[in-house]
Amino acid sequence: MRAEDLFYAIGAVEESRLARSELFVSSEQKQEDIDMKKKPTRMLRNFFVAAIIVSMLAVTAYAVVGFLIFDSPEEMVSAIFGDETGFDHSDGSIRPDPYGGPEGILVEPTYDRVPVDGAVAEEALVPYMDAIGQSVHFNGYTLTVDAFVYESTTRCGFITYLLENPNGLPEYKLQSTGEIFYDGPDIVNVNQYGYPYIIQEKTTDTSLAATYYFQWNPRREDTLEICLKMEEQYTPEEFSALIAEDVSARKQVMTPEEAMETIRSQIGAESFALAFQGMSEAEIVEQCYMEIVAKEVSARLEAESTSEKIRIPLSDRQTLKTITAGEGSIVLSPVSIFVDITDLEFLHTGPDGSHFVDTGNIKSLVLRYQDGTEYTIKDGYTLNYVFSVTDMPEENVATEIVVPPEEDPNGEGYSYTENSHGYCLLTTMFNRIVDVDQIAAVVINGTELPVD
Repeated sequence: MRAEDLFYAIGAVEESRLARSELFVSSEQKQEDIDMKKKPTRMLRNFFVAAIIVSMLAVTAYAVVGFLIFDSPEEMVSAIFGDETGFDHSDGSIRPDPYGGPEGILVEPTYDRVPVDGAVAEEALVPYMDAIGQSVHFNGYTLTVDAFVYESTTRCGFITYLLENPNGLPEYKLQSTGEIFYDGPDIVNVNQYGYPYIIQEKTTDTSLAATYYFQWNPRREDTLEICLKMEEQYTPEEFSALIAEDVSARKQVMTPEEAMETIRSQIGAESFALAFQGMSEAEIVEQCYMEIVAKEVSARLEAESTSEKIRIPLSDRQTLKTITAGEGSIVLSPVSIFVDITDLEFLHTGPDGSHFVDTGNIKSLVLRYQDGTEYTIKDGYTLNYVFSVTDMPEENVATEIVVPPEEDPNGEGYSYTENSHGYCLLTTMFNRIVDVDQIAAVVINGTELPVD
């Protein structure tokens, strides 16, 4: 059963929390922290169970060998960052705005990959590669993580992996850029934000070779975790039936008072009162039993559908060489760039001229080399990257604002999140390798920011 179906079984959750666009992801997409107004009764009930359902139970697998997919690190770098991936050039595809807007709708971005400079790769990337060679086996599948690279300043990295099954692979689709996606949940589950891209020359009918480009988010685990995840195909009705069966058993060993106190102690008295506002005592008791049982049922289903995990610590890793620009506001590595617009005041103006600190104000991002040539990372429909994500700083304080029913025109009450900081951080991972020693400046929206 898919996670979306589990959410549906216990009550609808906002689509923006679950939906994943099947179009190319733009740099304006927010990573996870989306401010939304929510009705507190629905929000709290669903949030509690949802957090349980998406938890994962697994143990570590470990078996070290050498590089598997390619004969050498140099060959791997050339294959995944070069211009012979099979997804190397696009003139883009735009369709008119159906609502008559002046800008078209992006269907396929314009992009270009370039050949790898062997000397640059040999110095900037190859020495920092680790051969992981760990495998997990589950349900006829074998997942092997081959190589690993991580850059600790911009917090970007990548792994290469093989997904194998002698009986054939599940159906998957490819974006025009080579990004892999499935109609259902991804079989290869990674706990950090990122996207998988196919290594076409190493892929067969029974073996899928891929590179997963990722960004580490400090709000998550400090370890990169990869596993196989094939969820059981329970329908929402079947999942509800599983809960109902266990609720009946739970009522035999737990009093209504104990059930309510269990949930109250977990979410706090204030949230408890708000979540169950307007419900009868019988309805509150029934919901509390369901919350308790959902945790147990979800854990059981997770254990049945998730393989062991391959864990790669992200601390104590060698970092790639980096340089800064814009008096430290920009950090540039051979594979990624990090921009903090907090002190870049020319980027604090929104489309309507208002003061608006948001990386969505970055419309053009270009690297200018010392010889005058340029690498356009982003400009209009040109998107030369494998991912680009915006986020708030770690010191952001999120405050939940609760509007009681008597202050809500609809008389229902709701809550929303108020953040102390905006989306001022942009992290972008390139579709090529950059020689940072040859960079003269970073150009944002036409403003040149020299290397420090």
